Amino acid sequence: MIKERFKKVKAHVPKSSEENKQFSACAVDEGDNFITIHIKGAPEAILNMTSSICGEAGNIEAMPLSAEEGNLRSSFDNCVDEMAGTPLRVIAFAHADMPKSTWDEQLQEHQGLSPNEVLAKLLTGGPLSWLDIKLVGAFGLQDKVRGKVKSAIKHSAKAGINVRMISGDMRKTAEAVALEVGLIKEEDLHKSEYIVMDA
Repeated sequence: MIKERFKKVKAHVPKSSEENKQFSACAVDEGDNFITIHIKGAPEAILNMTSSICGEAGNIEAMPLSAEEGNLRSSFDNCVDEMAGTPLRVIAFAHADMPKSTWDEQLQEHQGLSPNEVLAKLLTGGPLSWLDIKLVGAFGLQDKVRGKVKSAIKHSAKAGINVRMISGDMRKTAEAVALEVGLIKEEDLHKSEYIVMDA
């Protein structure tokens, strides 16, 4: 079953920190003359691509461009912030349907590129309004902190070593982890000397 499903994958774009690409995607031949593009990645990256959202009952609603009190984008942002502060690594996912004829046209138009490169170009090369990418939702994953991390940080601080944390997670997730392991205190979040660098 998995092998048969894998054969239907027409292209794959991996996440790449070098290219600052905060998502991965694959194009799957779903039959019925459609290619479905499945995308997952950082919520902010996925939100910037989406033009609509799948509602609770499966209905499709337009995704507002900016978060305003009570609108769908604001509700989604609040949900992501809540999960990130738990701390959870938050991953959003979306999809878009494309007629096979359009996919074939894209391959024809970019003959010098591989299918993977064509898919990457579709998702990063300009306006995506014609593609109608639909936000499906988000989920949170928790990476448990190893048991000796907190004591190691404590001993390092006593020895005069300044411990710094590098993370690819959202800022709120990184702050929650730093609080959990004792790298910072709650009051540090409001101090000017508490510095977080965003890449």
